[in-house]
Amino acid sequence: MAYITQQVKRTMNKYMRTGPSKSRREELDRMIKFVEWASSQPGVKTLENLGRVHFWKFYEHLERKGLSHRRIYMYSLSISKLWKAMGRQKQAPRPNFQ
Repeated sequence: MAYITQQVKRTMNKYMRTGPSKSRREELDRMIKFVEWASSQPGVKTLENLGRVHFWKFYEHLERKGLSHRRIYMYSLSISKLWKAMGRQKQAPRPNFQ
């Protein structure tokens, strides 16, 4: 397991302990898919290396894969929770649907 994946699980541990477990697991899976994709980008080894550009590129990647707007929106909700847990200022980047 990659270090960045361990970081996500450690960061979201408190979040995972409350609420319906099935939906929380699904959200954690989306977060992990995002960080695994982001770790394949140059210069990203830890959560601290993630920036707004990585979020935008991930949304574009999902669109190129042919995912529906609803599915991409679900990813953005999960990723925004990770953004907040990381202690980032302002709001997480949202997808721009054209």
